[in-house]
Amino acid sequence: EYFKILKEKGFDSVRIPIRWSTHAIQNPPYTIDAKFFDRVNQVIDQALSHKLLVIINVHHYTEMDKNPDGNLPRLLGLWKQIAERFKNKPETVLFETYNEPFENFNPDKYNAANEQIIPIIRESNPKRTILIDPPLRSGFLGLSSLKLPAKERNVIVSVHYYDPFFFTHQGFKNLGPGVETVGLEWPGPPSKKVEPHWSAWSDAWAKEFFTRFNTEQGPTNPASPETMEKDFNLIAQWSKKNNRPVNIGEFGTYQKADLESRRRWASAVVENCLANGFSFHYWEFCSIMGIYDELARKWNGIEEILTQ
Repeated sequence: EYFKILKEKGFDSVRIPIRWSTHAIQNPPYTIDAKFFDRVNQVIDQALSHKLLVIINVHHYTEMDKNPDGNLPRLLGLWKQIAERFKNKPETVLFETYNEPFENFNPDKYNAANEQIIPIIRESNPKRTILIDPPLRSGFLGLSSLKLPAKERNVIVSVHYYDPFFFTHQGFKNLGPGVETVGLEWPGPPSKKVEPHWSAWSDAWAKEFFTRFNTEQGPTNPASPETMEKDFNLIAQWSKKNNRPVNIGEFGTYQKADLESRRRWASAVVENCLANGFSFHYWEFCSIMGIYDELARKWNGIEEILTQ
């Protein structure tokens, strides 16, 4: 039903996050649960039946982030099975090697892992398009640390964009000092001064952000359209220098932000994507950062921006 709703609204692709690590045994050969594999296959086929391009990935493998050396053989084992299982899917099914590497899965270890994952995929999928995220949680600042095999050209680099984080994730708990603050508008400065959550004052970065967000007018405000444009210019410069296409694989806002600000921010991201020739995928469909109310069966207006 979801795929039908998306296709009828004008979307042409979906990114399906998959937590394989919770559905596979811990020891070699790291066998993926057959029923789960069948369910993923069913979901892919449903999306394809609605003529949607499909991206599947390895999502939320938290053990890998904490202990990359100990879990790398298992990650490789998972990809060997995934690639083999879906080798006969059409070219409109794309593989994304890993979502948001962070913690101990540092740039060196992450780049080294991709050097092993890519050949495993290529054994059974020589023509499959592969998406690779930058290190450092897939953010654009990780692009400078990303290393790709020079001869591997059928790759799209997938960057996540959630800046300014205090705006896009406002109200989230346990995501760092100041993030629980609510009432942030976009663009800044706000119509009414925002009082930061008490935790912001213990962190220099958070303190500086809220001070500037509340007071600075125009391009220097950290929540200005000009600041966003500078971020996208950096992504575009990297793309051109390295001759690599870019997908903005995630961008979105938590529902505690006011809807008009969410719409303005999303519109600015899409405008920057289109201006630079980037494809894009919004996070997410119908949950806490979504664009569709499943119970009310109602869109919130952001979908019109995404399908323009």
